[in-house]
Amino acid sequence: MNSRTTRRRLLASSAAVGLAAVAGCTDADEGGDPIWGTGPDEEAEDAGAGADEEDEDDLPEDVDYEDPDGEVAFVEPEDGEEVTSPVEIELEAEDFEVRPEGDAPQQGAGHLHLLIDEAPVEPREPIPFEEGYIHYGDGELEDELELEPGEYDLVCQASDDAHVAYDMTDESSITVVEE
Repeated sequence: MNSRTTRRRLLASSAAVGLAAVAGCTDADEGGDPIWGTGPDEEAEDAGAGADEEDEDDLPEDVDYEDPDGEVAFVEPEDGEEVTSPVEIELEAEDFEVRPEGDAPQQGAGHLHLLIDEAPVEPREPIPFEEGYIHYGDGELEDELELEPGEYDLVCQASDDAHVAYDMTDESSITVVEE
């Protein structure tokens, strides 16, 4: 891995940590370091654990993770666009009910995630609560990200209410330039 990629991931991760903390997706330990996978009303069992890790046998039979009906897309930024920071993020979903997490997993419903310089998560796998993954668990469709100048690959991915990934993604490669 080259130093540019490492620096870019570090900066993107810092942005993700800050946004996740504001969104309630992380808490901090006594030293101020983030504890991924917990919200303000939950206790951290394992600081690096993924979200609601489930056995495939525990997944609902009536939810089709591999071939869902809906679609997700970036409204902003468009693929290949040059933007300045803060980067305006606008997502949309079609034939998919975007809702806050907390309900039982149900076909065609859940929330969205923004992956920064990460590949899409395989269907039926939990979307991690770690650097590079922003969970919009309150049903958000818009955000602003502070990103350093550089190239970024963004992925919008849908999941059920337990953060289990659908094969429902859109990708956008952007370049953040100085103002």
